[in-house]
Amino acid sequence: MTTQIDDLNDLLSRIGEIAAAAASRYCRTTGEKADPIPESVMQMSVYEQLGDVHHLVPEMVVSRLWERNCSAAGLGTATLMPPEIQHMAAWKLDLVALLVGPRPLGDWAARGVIELKRWVPSQDDQTRIELLLKHVPQLQFGLRLTLVDVPPDHDWIADLRAKARREEQGFWVFPTDAECISGRRCSVVAHASRTESISAGAPWPGQSAR
Repeated sequence: MTTQIDDLNDLLSRIGEIAAAAASRYCRTTGEKADPIPESVMQMSVYEQLGDVHHLVPEMVVSRLWERNCSAAGLGTATLMPPEIQHMAAWKLDLVALLVGPRPLGDWAARGVIELKRWVPSQDDQTRIELLLKHVPQLQFGLRLTLVDVPPDHDWIADLRAKARREEQGFWVFPTDAECISGRRCSVVAHASRTESISAGAPWPGQSAR
């Protein structure tokens, strides 16, 4: 990908579009239903298409993210993790988006974390992402994408959207051509959280189904 996406909301939307296209491609090229699709299919599609532009890193563990961000913030890599996130030190994040800066590439901080899952949006992932945003310096946003076995106009997705708005999260829905064993078309739903440093108080755009 050669087009630079500067706006965070556009970036999050682009990630969702790629994940949805990856699910569609999986069914189209394998003849399988979407149910057994590996989560890595979506993860690596996003990495391949956006990795160069947005400096995405797959499978970074939280302890390394903490070291990089503490170093970039001038706190030193020996800074201890707060107790609230120590239990997550070995958690492998699906993708991490780096914050471009003047330091050598290996010292760039992470600006966002991205998780891609199947079937049910993970509240555990949401809780962990919120803890990271609260405690990791310079981290700006977290994104959860979930391939679900219902179409965009399903009542359950309307409930997810309403809940996201109540919790002031960004929420997007992306249709796919992937079909589940149930016969329903799948969708990708995306939940986004951000720190106060990112457009504090401003509404998330793109709340409706796309």
